[in-house]
Amino acid sequence: MTCMNRSAGLRLLGMTALSLVLGLTACSGGGLDNGNNGGVAPLQITLNSATPCTGSNGRQVVKIDFSLSGVSAQQFQLLLQYFFDTNMNGQLDAGESPVMMTPASMMQLSDAGIASDDYFDPATTTSFGANQSSLNGVFYWCVNSDLPFGGNVCALIDGQTVVAGQSVQSALMCNVDAPAGLPMTSSSGDTNAAPGPQMGSGALGVMRHTAVNLFHVAGNQIVIAGGLTEDTGKGGLFALDSIEDLAFDTSNMIHTTASGPFTMATERVQHASSFFYDSSSPLNCVARVLVAGGMNDGGTPTNSTEIYANGAVTTGPAMNATRFGHTATWLPNNTVLIAGGDGTAASTAEIYDPVTNTFTTVAFPMPTARTQHTACLLPDGRVLLAGGFDPMVGMPLQAVTFDLKLFQNGSNPWATDSGPAIDRRDHTATVLVNGVCYLIGGRQITSPTTLLGTAHAYRTFPMTFGGATIPAGFSSQVDFMLVGRANHATTRLGTGELLVTGGLTALGMGSQTLGLVSDTATNLSEAFLPACFTEETLGAFSPVASLSTARAFHTSTTVNGGAAVIIGGSGLDQSGPALDSVEYYPFTNSAPVATNLVIDFATASSNGGIDVPVTFNLDDAEGDKAFCILQVSDDNGATFRFATLTNYADTVNLQNGTVTLHWNAAADGIAATSALLRLTPIGGTIGDCITTQMQQQ
Repeated sequence: MTCMNRSAGLRLLGMTALSLVLGLTACSGGGLDNGNNGGVAPLQITLNSATPCTGSNGRQVVKIDFSLSGVSAQQFQLLLQYFFDTNMNGQLDAGESPVMMTPASMMQLSDAGIASDDYFDPATTTSFGANQSSLNGVFYWCVNSDLPFGGNVCALIDGQTVVAGQSVQSALMCNVDAPAGLPMTSSSGDTNAAPGPQMGSGALGVMRHTAVNLFHVAGNQIVIAGGLTEDTGKGGLFALDSIEDLAFDTSNMIHTTASGPFTMATERVQHASSFFYDSSSPLNCVARVLVAGGMNDGGTPTNSTEIYANGAVTTGPAMNATRFGHTATWLPNNTVLIAGGDGTAASTAEIYDPVTNTFTTVAFPMPTARTQHTACLLPDGRVLLAGGFDPMVGMPLQAVTFDLKLFQNGSNPWATDSGPAIDRRDHTATVLVNGVCYLIGGRQITSPTTLLGTAHAYRTFPMTFGGATIPAGFSSQVDFMLVGRANHATTRLGTGELLVTGGLTALGMGSQTLGLVSDTATNLSEAFLPACFTEETLGAFSPVASLSTARAFHTSTTVNGGAAVIIGGSGLDQSGPALDSVEYYPFTNSAPVATNLVIDFATASSNGGIDVPVTFNLDDAEGDKAFCILQVSDDNGATFRFATLTNYADTVNLQNGTVTLHWNAAADGIAATSALLRLTPIGGTIGDCITTQMQQQ
């Protein structure tokens, strides 16, 4: 265990230093109160010190010592909070919503070598003694559950007293100075950073490629496919026909070639890639990669596919339509949804089934034709298709959803979102661990020279905040980035944080919607820091260390152990040059681990299988939150379906400990036969699946 004084700072998740600076002018001399209300003495709060302590497994705890003064027998309750000081004035302003600090668990305290004898529980009401008017308190803040990145953050202690039915509030704020953290690390080892026909120092750069993490393969392997590279002999960019499997050593920040490069059947750009599980060993959850469609070097669309598995590339089955500018999304029944794309297939979708190794066109067409959109798998089994445009019209579209549960029973799986059209393309869409799909940046469709500095949230489930229920669907508010950007990369890190890197932008124009004269690659990075998972505004963006090289049209992939791996891209604009470099954003990240999956047989028998409790234990070394996916098989694992739950909201925003889900086995046709349940936890990366068997009584 390592404890430091205030001035020493705290390394958060291996990448951010945190120090609490006391006695600033914004603290108003150490305490704030609203005066004497109705003769009730105000509660005075003073923050004395904040000592960071680091546990052996990376959990970070800050010990906050504070003092209280009031009157004898005065009852009070404290709220320990923090907020993002977006304008850096050291005050709580409009739009800067305070968020509850996450208290450290007993396990986290023990890991950091802290005795819990003086632990303060903010959930309880405390009072001064009969002859007591002051006391000292200690609160332990689990920092890396709330603040894994830097940012202009303030800590806030708010006290509420209740005497004779009257209340008085008093608060103290303290600036938390959290610098941007560790710099990006350029990769060493192989000098090639991307696929290409050559290796070593002669490697070609690549942009507009795809990158898929083989998260269940030892060695942190990322499969990189297709894209554009440069050939001086051809006089510009041309499409690649290669797949390469790179392995990443996060301890030493180097990469090596695990397999390849391999030659695909055709060159590909504007293609799509997705993982799926090997159907020959479904219980082992071994990931494979499907590469589908795109255009060849001559600009001709293709319906061909490639499959990467076991260090080899094989030709996959042909899609039923040629596509480029489409999406590929893994579904929880272990199939892949191919949706939209330019050309005649823009209003259709098809499903790849690894068991039969075939594509089947979805019987119901999409509500609108769509290309250059994003696809985000939601925890309730729906896929959100957002942004993009109808290639025949060129106008923004309302978002649509594909519902896997409806598709599995033969019904129309498509639904149009009731909200406004989403006017963005070249954006990113990433699901947070609370089930919110977060759309970031992009280019306006109605004004292609305008890049967006906004982020838009789509809630899978209704949420309650401040006594009001915020409905599911798109938020009426947007969050603002530090700079507008398009063709950037976004990756999920630990408990819900997102890292946004590079992209095309114009610097020095603020965080609002930006009107641009020209687009240039940037090296600026920023992190999305979630505030409260039930707030209308989800959080704030904070600057982090810049990339070593400006880049756009690159990829960013989180690997287990601790790094976001940034690969290739363009160093200037959409015309290149294509980069052959790799950078790491180091931080501590372990995949969530699920154990002890148990089905309550007695309850299953008593209620006819409509509400079957399913429990499991969840652990993440850093205390990060996660969500999970439950699948069911009634053919001994040959095929899996997405399991029907009573409430899919139970699967998101999960913390370490015991989790209970409620499975409707009867709805899945599991009445008197044995069944397998498979559960997969997902945090910054995807954890190993676990399987258990059920035999109805």
